[in-house]
Amino acid sequence: MTEKSKSLFRRIFHRRLVIKLIIFFIGLILFTLLMDFIIVQQNPLPFSRVKRGRRVYLVMSIGEKPRYVPKLIGLTPQDAEFRLREEGLRLKNKYYDFSPFYMKGVVINQSVPPGEIARKNQNINITISLGPAPTSQNIPNLVGKSLSSAQKELEAVGVRVGIVKYMYRSNLVPGTVLNQSVSAGQKAIMADSVNLIVSTDQPLEKDAKNENTK
Repeated sequence: MTEKSKSLFRRIFHRRLVIKLIIFFIGLILFTLLMDFIIVQQNPLPFSRVKRGRRVYLVMSIGEKPRYVPKLIGLTPQDAEFRLREEGLRLKNKYYDFSPFYMKGVVINQSVPPGEIARKNQNINITISLGPAPTSQNIPNLVGKSLSSAQKELEAVGVRVGIVKYMYRSNLVPGTVLNQSVSAGQKAIMADSVNLIVSTDQPLEKDAKNENTK
């Protein structure tokens, strides 16, 4: 076979390969577009004996039912998470902020507005009310509260969180404040920062060693 013949053969082969690939991708696109229109029900049933000319009724899928983000504002975090699960959505992050309009412990904001269409398993963040901002300039009682809540409450009286240490507590929600370096009720102006001891559900290195020696 001459070089000219070989070159012609390669061009024909490549051209056919390109045409096949184009046909394949066109078919793939059409299949994707028509997937929503699959027949899901028919009457009469398949292989039924019917008279000639009998009408056949088909029910076709128009795709997955759209998911709408529910209204979460005013609900407790637990109820908000339940409502999201009902719609096939997920609660991701919880934030905290003061609000003069909502009582402590209810949702005051959501990352995706209610009524918007969302995809399955989409993550939604919520903000939870800490109640009205404190009017006194005293250090609040932070024990039993979440770390993020404690940070907000200290910010409200002009005090920052100092050193945060962690202590293993398997029976508590991770991030729960166990102790504070400045007692509640003291004047905030006397404290530059407040150190916190916070719970974790992951055994620390020292605790892990103690467990292994038992």
